[in-house]
Amino acid sequence: SPASDMLSTMRKFPVRPSVTAALSVRGFATSKDIRHGSEARALMLEGCNRLADAVAVTMGPKGRNVVIEQSFGPPKVTKDGVTVAKSIEFKDAPMINVGAQLLKS
Repeated sequence: SPASDMLSTMRKFPVRPSVTAALSVRGFATSKDIRHGSEARALMLEGCNRLADAVAVTMGPKGRNVVIEQSFGPPKVTKDGVTVAKSIEFKDAPMINVGAQLLKS
């Protein structure tokens, strides 16, 4: 991984203490939730379905408005599916969020 390559390079060459302190503050070694198999696929599919359901109501000639809560200012009322998709993030469920993010990319 890039972080381990950088740390191994730091061990080989002398580096000023201020540089190593700045590198460690950025948090190169963060923990990751690694899942695989049918459980991971099911969670990602749920994220895809949740995002698709939210966007689907805006589509077509009978598309409806969606109200998006914002952290600042009044809520946004839109009928644009792209705006709806960009505003969705599932912070409480990381693997579900991965599925939703896959549709956005």
